[in-house]
Amino acid sequence: MKFLLLREHSEIKGNISHGLGLIGTIAKEVATVKIIDNNSFYKTYSIKQLIEKIRLFEPDVIGFHIHTYNVHITRLLITEVRLIFPHICLIGGGLHAYYRPAEILEIGIHICAKEEADLTIIPLLRALQLANENPTDNFYVTPVLADKLKLISGLIFNQEGSKEYIDTGRPEFIKNLDELPFIDHDLFNLEDFILSPVDANHVSNTLLTQRGCPFSCSFCQGPDNSAYMMVREASPEYKIRYIEYLIEKHGHDRVNFYDANFTLNRKKAIAFCDLMIESGLNTKIKFTCSTNVAGKIDQQFAAKIEEAGCVVLSLGVERLDPESLQKIGKNKKFHLVMDNIKIWSKTNIQVDVNAMIGFPFETVETIKKEESSFAEILDLVDSIMAYIVIPIPGTKIYEETDKQRWYMQEPYASWDPPFYHTVYNHEGDAWKRNYFNLDKKTMRAILSMKERMYGRIIQKVNSPLLSFLFLLLQILAKISLAIFTVSPRLEKILFFPVRAVYTFLWKNMAEKYYN
Repeated sequence: MKFLLLREHSEIKGNISHGLGLIGTIAKEVATVKIIDNNSFYKTYSIKQLIEKIRLFEPDVIGFHIHTYNVHITRLLITEVRLIFPHICLIGGGLHAYYRPAEILEIGIHICAKEEADLTIIPLLRALQLANENPTDNFYVTPVLADKLKLISGLIFNQEGSKEYIDTGRPEFIKNLDELPFIDHDLFNLEDFILSPVDANHVSNTLLTQRGCPFSCSFCQGPDNSAYMMVREASPEYKIRYIEYLIEKHGHDRVNFYDANFTLNRKKAIAFCDLMIESGLNTKIKFTCSTNVAGKIDQQFAAKIEEAGCVVLSLGVERLDPESLQKIGKNKKFHLVMDNIKIWSKTNIQVDVNAMIGFPFETVETIKKEESSFAEILDLVDSIMAYIVIPIPGTKIYEETDKQRWYMQEPYASWDPPFYHTVYNHEGDAWKRNYFNLDKKTMRAILSMKERMYGRIIQKVNSPLLSFLFLLLQILAKISLAIFTVSPRLEKILFFPVRAVYTFLWKNMAEKYYN
């Protein structure tokens, strides 16, 4: 059996899909696997080009990685695939399948694997392999196949001749993450992602060794989902073996942990650091990680993380005003947030802080208060990135927008961001779509805060060259936005070469100064 895994692009580019890599590596037990991740900075395949790649590989099954930002473009691709290759079984999964599995079927998928699919994929492929022994011109879930699929938990599908979904319940969740294989990056189209040594960062050197989150932030998926609430973490020994694997296979001198709360389990974090130090790996490789600021830490703990080789730490602060923190259900102990930031600032670790703005309760006053508060901690951290919140299905704030299913609508799906958005790291067109119908003054304040905070971190580097280049980028960004307002097509044509140069040069300079 040939199994093709595919992820369509979105405006959030640059990283390969860890989920696809893991499922593909697991699936090698029963199938010949190939992964096409259409999410590179440098190369985006058209639907026509993807169709040709499918034709060349001749898969029996195609698995689509679907998240909220690529639902619509994936639907367009699936429409063409079903027209040209009606005999191929199409399965879908990904983050969108956690909360909207029925929508996965709605866009043309035959079978959706809900939530985590680590323990689902092998029995599913085996069932489909038996079905392929008697192929027809068109794939559909026959009654015989349906009976086999009903025995596999975590699926939702349509049986031939029925409009009702068959739901086999929640999948079985893997409890011991040490049982998961190390990702085989050879399955990916890495040549589309890596054109220079710095490009390997966040591509083939990423690890995800933790699942679940005990917190219930209003902007984050998870509170009503058992998989997200079930906190599991790989052992320190597993993490060490994974790092050694990446060093041997790819020659990396740095790895990035994508765990949301790297220091959540203090005991495991310390044990991992001890192994890094005792083995001498901390002299061979450095690592980056993210964590929360809700748990109390001390200077000794922070020093241990630094000694183990941590060079960049991303803190999910989001807000600093106590009232706003209460409203978004995050970091309710304000004094603890500030204490932790001060402790991390005394290390030599690069400390990056995230700020989130654009919530339903936002006013000009709340934005001014947050901007002032974050400006005050700029001396304690290395960078502060402000993000405009986007309501994703499965989050509490999604229920507060009247723009339900915005991700399925053509204006969003066909929107191609101007160069301005690239410069200021906008994810989506949140400031223009105004998901919570905020007044114009508030929206202008949100945009201004995002621009000014970005400018402040450039100034903090204290590099005349970087400051000059950023000034030039600011001018180009404003011109880009002005032209885009009049003609998006003209902006795309005029700024195509500018975007190409920026993607390569600025990306490399940012890595030099910030990572």
